[in-house]
Amino acid sequence: LRMIKAGSVTVGKFPFPPQSNNQYTPLVIGGKARVVPSRELKQFKRNMADWHLAHQQQAREARMFCLEILARRNHVRLDTYVAMPRDRIFYKNGNLIKSDLFNRLKALHDSFCEIIKVDDSQIFSGYTERIVTTLEDPYCFLVLSEHRLRSVGEVTKGSIPK
Repeated sequence: LRMIKAGSVTVGKFPFPPQSNNQYTPLVIGGKARVVPSRELKQFKRNMADWHLAHQQQAREARMFCLEILARRNHVRLDTYVAMPRDRIFYKNGNLIKSDLFNRLKALHDSFCEIIKVDDSQIFSGYTERIVTTLEDPYCFLVLSEHRLRSVGEVTKGSIPK
């Protein structure tokens, strides 16, 4: 087992997931209403599988990094960066464009955890940020790091909002 000395591992460039309301399709099967993955979600999962085939070494390193953290009985932090053109983040007047970003990213996180074979319940915390790119098509990358459990006092510096 090779110990990864880095404080974090960056993986990506992942495809941008479909909108959450386009990820599942309601169907009636045998008289029962069911929800099944949509064509868009299936295509996204195929794109993630293609990423995996092209980046097996990155996936292995991410898996080993997570397993080493978990072996020390610590927690995995998964930070997500969504790169998109400025005109997909802000309206011309400077207001933020409404987005279901967090709902979209669940598909990315689930697929990524499936690829690296780490139970997503082991992902303890995370941060999400939109960042600007000059590329036309949005994409995502992930940064894995070790997370230490903190107390309320550490996070709030002793000042808990009422």
